[in-house]
Amino acid sequence: MRRVSILVAFAALAVLLLSSPRGAGADGPDYSPKAVQALLAQLQASPDPASAFVALPPRAQEAVKEALQVVEVTTDSQREMATTAGGVAPLGVSCWTWTISRYGKNALGQNLWGYKQRIDWCINGLYVTQVSAHYSWGEVYFPFWQYNGVISWWESGGVGYRTFERWSQGKFALCIPSVGCGQYRYPWIDMWVSGDNRYGSSQGG
Repeated sequence: MRRVSILVAFAALAVLLLSSPRGAGADGPDYSPKAVQALLAQLQASPDPASAFVALPPRAQEAVKEALQVVEVTTDSQREMATTAGGVAPLGVSCWTWTISRYGKNALGQNLWGYKQRIDWCINGLYVTQVSAHYSWGEVYFPFWQYNGVISWWESGGVGYRTFERWSQGKFALCIPSVGCGQYRYPWIDMWVSGDNRYGSSQGG
């Protein structure tokens, strides 16, 4: 009974949010960005987003589906010096950690999902002396987006080589209750580093 009452309250709140007056002479539901953001926030907070979505009025469902569409993908890069496991790098050796993130954004500027790749490595000015971390992962920030894992990857070079490179690709899908899955996205990230402190990347998807 408590779950039913929560869903009823959520549906009532959605109706209130999307039907509140937008000003003098306004009529019909309010589909302003602020109202839709509030609706998405309620879905995020719901213990059962799927049931809460199904309980929404049809036009509110359409507003949610529209807000969950990816309209652009952006990239963030964070690279900084690091220490070795012992806390101090050997003389002539420098260590780095580098993470690149691809974010799928909606029309409201919110991140719907993120695909990330990280490399931790050390160099001596000529060769790669250590690669302590090299992996990829995905994150989802809104209901109904799913991360389906790394679907492809490869690496080349590494310790004792002049370079190390990692490429990977992940898969995301938007699976909406009573609608099904669609808008599959396949972000990929390619990162390379060298023993003489050069580095570069490319990304897409």
